[in-house]
Amino acid sequence: MAEHVYERLIDMFISGEIAAGQRLSVDGLSRELQVSQTPIRRALTLLEADGLAHNSYLAGYTAAEKLTEEELDELFEVRLLIEPKAAALAAQRGTAEQFDEIEALSERMVVRDVGGNPMDYSAFARLDAQFHEAIVAAASNAMLLRNYVTIRAHVHLFRLRFHRTVTADAITEHAEILEALRSRDAGRAETAAREHLLQSHARLKRAFETP
Repeated sequence: MAEHVYERLIDMFISGEIAAGQRLSVDGLSRELQVSQTPIRRALTLLEADGLAHNSYLAGYTAAEKLTEEELDELFEVRLLIEPKAAALAAQRGTAEQFDEIEALSERMVVRDVGGNPMDYSAFARLDAQFHEAIVAAASNAMLLRNYVTIRAHVHLFRLRFHRTVTADAITEHAEILEALRSRDAGRAETAAREHLLQSHARLKRAFETP
């Protein structure tokens, strides 16, 4: 039950239902999620371990604040350790159905919609998070996926707060990863995933540039 509540709270962080710095009331969350307070407390402990929540004696639990530039750099160092290897394993172990799911997510990410309007960035970011998680899931390594899940919300929250433009480069990079997966080329998939992360890091770093 605690794991289920933990996943639900992660989704609430990503969707914006839980804002940065927001107080996390055990009683309030218990009522909202319609579960007892015990799994709520356990889930909040897990969030604290992930750095997504903080606990103080007087204030109780609060949602984490935005990442600093140094923390963003550290986050991408971890992603570079996990995701390229996951992409290589996915190329070897992924099923056709999993590749279809990844492709479907990729096809929904566009710079402009059919009416010529820019795609809503929050919608793009949610699809992008699902795209990356689907690749890690296709690696068929439960421990790898658990480690990825602990960091995914951090980068997603950062993007929603600071990054507002859907780039054609990101979509092109996704297509290269997908093609490598479909080709069952582990080395190419690993390289494509690494290059995408390096470029993504560079794009997000611009949030810290002086206007």
